[in-house]
Amino acid sequence: MTSPKERALYSVPEIIEMVGIGRTRLYQELNSGRLKAVKIGKRTCVTKGSLDAWLSTLEGYLPEKQRGNVHARRK
Repeated sequence: MTSPKERALYSVPEIIEMVGIGRTRLYQELNSGRLKAVKIGKRTCVTKGSLDAWLSTLEGYLPEKQRGNVHARRK
């Protein structure tokens, strides 16, 4: 069997497992248009290219000190 990393197309459950996000969040990204999907019959699938493009648009995590923490607690 082919590993998911070697495939050109991923199902919703595969993306959820690979990326580590929930189903609701994945569909939010799809419905917003930030992540592109294709339909094959009733299945919603994402191409490797679309997944890679979406992942490249995600912002990196910055610790609060580097973000300028505008919501810091006041003493």
